[in-house]
Amino acid sequence: MDEGVKIFWKSIWRLKVPNKVKVFLWRACSSALPTKVGLHKRKIIDNKICDQCLLEIEDEVHVIWSCECIQIV
Repeated sequence: MDEGVKIFWKSIWRLKVPNKVKVFLWRACSSALPTKVGLHKRKIIDNKICDQCLLEIEDEVHVIWSCECIQIV
């Protein structure tokens, strides 16, 4: 593993936040969130389009940062 990556993960695990926040960050960075893109890769669903905005595919970046409909929440 690259030294920069090791430093990044060590800094994440040392954060003084609840463990569920650290696990969420790990899952988001590891493409382990149950997004429609991930579910589509596993052949669980057919449609990758975001159910909220109906404009883009639903991946981690879209769900966390770029979906205007979810940003309200």
